[in-house]
Amino acid sequence: MSTTMKDLKPTNDFSNISFKYMCTECGCNSWFTLKQLQIDGFKDVCDVCNNIFEPNIIETIEIIFKDRPKPEKAEIIESVQQEGLDTVTFNACRHTLRTFGYYDKDIEDMIQQSYEYVKENDATALVKYAIENFGG
Repeated sequence: MSTTMKDLKPTNDFSNISFKYMCTECGCNSWFTLKQLQIDGFKDVCDVCNNIFEPNIIETIEIIFKDRPKPEKAEIIESVQQEGLDTVTFNACRHTLRTFGYYDKDIEDMIQQSYEYVKENDATALVKYAIENFGG
């Protein structure tokens, strides 16, 4: 049985994060990991012009997570009163399918057709059916 993980966040090990630096002499890009950029005295040489990089030391990284918007009270009331596909479920499906690169005009058709088969306001089931049957 699969479950949806809410508030899933990365571990505190950011050592594999990479940063792009541009050489001030030739404009060539170089990439350094956070782990490298936390070493006092770290230096590197540009592969193209042999310019020496001395990047500033990065002490720590803080990730700020974007909160998902909560449905408005009017949307919740409408979804309870309405028979058929409710707005909250539709918006959840639309949000998910947008992350997969689908366009709004296609999403509406996919979800409406999925609802005709699934007949439940279950965003997970609707998205799964939509992708399996209409997602290409």
